[in-house]
Amino acid sequence: MFKDPYSFYFLLPMFRSIIYLMRAKWFYNWMVQIREKATPGVLGGIYCRTRYFDDTIRNAIADGFKAVVNLGAGNDSRALRIEELNLARVIETDHPDLIAAKKMILNKKPLFVPDHLVLVPIDFEKQDLAEELKKAGYSSDLKTLFIFEGVSQYISHEAFFETLRFISSTAKGSCVAFT
Repeated sequence: MFKDPYSFYFLLPMFRSIIYLMRAKWFYNWMVQIREKATPGVLGGIYCRTRYFDDTIRNAIADGFKAVVNLGAGNDSRALRIEELNLARVIETDHPDLIAAKKMILNKKPLFVPDHLVLVPIDFEKQDLAEELKKAGYSSDLKTLFIFEGVSQYISHEAFFETLRFISSTAKGSCVAFT
């Protein structure tokens, strides 16, 4: 459904070991069975969600979007692995601690910080999204795709709706994809 050659570098050593072991088909199948028994359908949902957002980004770039703002990006590696994003300004936001950790990981070889990527630390509960994006060089005049993947359950009702209000104030044709 998709390839992510970079996600491995964001994992803790223990999880890297598990991924290495999963190269053996029997171990992979065993791990999937355990996951499916514990949380039926979740793994397939994650795969489909990832593919959906990847396709949404590619389609947006093809449709002339000039910016992608990934809200609550965490260790998302799309800015590294989706070639089409080289044609857009990409801004990833997340909690200051997560952005600091991501910068450290991206600065270790073989990873890198692409020229089109800006990392913006923000606490959705305490900071103004519009202000923080503006400080990072974002222009709300750009037709923008906002990715809001798996974030709403971690922020307050107020922060969620404030984020949607900001998105609705951006350039005509901008849109949001969220889960």
